[in-house]
Amino acid sequence: MNKKTYKQVLKKGLILSVVFCAVFQACKKIKSPDLNPDLTLPIAHGIFGINTLSDDSIITEGLNGIAQLTFEESLAGFNLDSLLVAPDTAFVDSFAWGFGNNVFFQPGSELYNGTNTSKYNIGNSLLRKVRVKSGKIAFRLENAFNEKLKITYTLLNSTQNGQPVIIEKLVPAANGNNIGLLIDSLDLTDATIDLTSNYNTLGFEYLVEVDPNGDSVAFFNGQKVFINFGFVDIVPDYGVGYFGSLNEVLDETISIQALDEVEIENLALSETRVSLLVKNGIGADAQLNFTELVAINSNTNTQIPLVNGPLLTPININRGQENGLAGAGNVTESKYELNITESNSNINELFSVIPDSIKVKANFNVNPNGNISNGNDFIYLDYGLSIDLKIEVPLKLSLQQLTFTDTLDLSLDENTIQNLNKTGDLNLYLIANNSFPLWLNTEAVLLDENYAILDSLVPLNETKILPRESTEPKKSIVQYILKDDEKQALNNSTFIKIKLKTATASYPNVVDVNYKDNIDIQISLSGTYDL
Repeated sequence: MNKKTYKQVLKKGLILSVVFCAVFQACKKIKSPDLNPDLTLPIAHGIFGINTLSDDSIITEGLNGIAQLTFEESLAGFNLDSLLVAPDTAFVDSFAWGFGNNVFFQPGSELYNGTNTSKYNIGNSLLRKVRVKSGKIAFRLENAFNEKLKITYTLLNSTQNGQPVIIEKLVPAANGNNIGLLIDSLDLTDATIDLTSNYNTLGFEYLVEVDPNGDSVAFFNGQKVFINFGFVDIVPDYGVGYFGSLNEVLDETISIQALDEVEIENLALSETRVSLLVKNGIGADAQLNFTELVAINSNTNTQIPLVNGPLLTPININRGQENGLAGAGNVTESKYELNITESNSNINELFSVIPDSIKVKANFNVNPNGNISNGNDFIYLDYGLSIDLKIEVPLKLSLQQLTFTDTLDLSLDENTIQNLNKTGDLNLYLIANNSFPLWLNTEAVLLDENYAILDSLVPLNETKILPRESTEPKKSIVQYILKDDEKQALNNSTFIKIKLKTATASYPNVVDVNYKDNIDIQISLSGTYDL
């Protein structure tokens, strides 16, 4: 650092000295700019608080400003895709006539008129009706006659926009040995497909005629008509029938990372709550049976299971109810809510281990009592069944050895420490404004750019950070005297790691931790500047 830079720093230091004299109990008077002056420089700043521990808003403000940990997890969701599979089978048919050769048919003559059914694979469901949100019915029609044929294909009892679903097409005539071919599709958006012939079974009829506007045609023995119809990319938005007895095993592990930077050796909680909310918009009954809920602390290899909780008994969930016309989409969801508290379980004990995950296992069953609706289960695309778990842990706690930890950047010019008087001691001050109702000890560790430890600093007289007074933060000053080795370590440091540990245990007495409580830390250096 050149002389000009020294004077710039000195000028800055003189200004800072005025500011920090209010903080430090003793500031030496600067006698002359060409003598060795005292200099105070801020080098790090950090705020330690409950509301700064998590980036994902797990810590929220609860009643009366008390901080609480809030975890919400969707354990399962069952919707139309889970219970209703779209039809996936094509219908294929062909006709061959055997009336002999050179039989003439006049325009409009009927060659075939028949009714048939097609059974569809729709998973475990037995459906009576499906309303289509999107999709189509594709068809391939082949004609071996030397005249166009009119083919009419009707889906029995099915409608689209209030009209029957009918496909009416002219199939090109054959040309020599080349059959007449028509490949096309019909958009089925908003169509209601009737499958009541025998559950999952589509009834249809088709009519084959000579083109009414064509010419008479000679029939030759063995000539054929080939028909292929099939559903393509069907996305239903409503279904009615019986959805079977779906059995699912739920196995979830909920990760809890809210307290990564807080260490607590012993923790006793108060007023912990777990809420289970099940909402069912499906027209089918269900049953939920939890078999396991375990709090896990992987660091201490501790597991605490929930016991004596109503959550561990079978939960019957009523079906949703349609209001007004069937298929109109006006549904009232049934709701089941269960609150697990310290009065009906050992829930406080579960969270006293400071879990980093919660393991949940349950069995889920749709229609546990069979087809009691007589085929009138319903489901909409916009309504399903959801199972959500909410955990609230108010920080009304008894604790022992609560520890806040943070690593702060050091704002040090590479020559700053070298140019402070190498023969005298260097003072490092940790100034704390504490709004927690806790006495705290401090630890300060110097780290290099790779976070390797260079030195641990020992405070003068083991000064403690004082707790707040009433509702006002309390200011405390912790002094560290740095000898030559510590000064060299500081000069080589990039970070300073600060740990704040409770100095007096409240355990087992309860302490309320407010959401806005924090400890504002300012770290400064004071020494003699070497000109």
